[in-house]
Amino acid sequence: HGEPSGEKGIGTQKAVPMMSDVIRQETTVFFLAIALGAGLSFFYDFLRVLRRMIRHGAVATGIEDLLFWLFGACLLFALMFYGTDGELRGYVLLGTLCGALLYLQTAGPLLIRGGTAMTNYIRRKRKKCFFILKSNRKKGTIKKKP
Repeated sequence: HGEPSGEKGIGTQKAVPMMSDVIRQETTVFFLAIALGAGLSFFYDFLRVLRRMIRHGAVATGIEDLLFWLFGACLLFALMFYGTDGELRGYVLLGTLCGALLYLQTAGPLLIRGGTAMTNYIRRKRKKCFFILKSNRKKGTIKKKP
């Protein structure tokens, strides 16, 4: 009975790698959830900038929002399905929320300010271009189509 039988018990080294594999998997899923939260927030801010560039009615905005939330829910479901074997895990929801908040506190305001500045610049240039075309038409430089 003094010889080892080859079986690994609870206190052996075999149990440690298995535990660290679980922790590694959960950590990976947590960071993916952070990336998902930040990515969804970025995408929604991009939609907000587009709405400033191209005016939308209430119906179009509602449809865009519905499609955004369906898309986001599908991505979150896929992360939970593949990352946690379909289990609803609090750390996935927490990671998604942390990613969204992190984005909204760092890069989000920059994107909105930059997008708004770009939109205003394009509008000014467009107005200036139309003003030049209109004044040239009055001068007779540009003739109207018959």
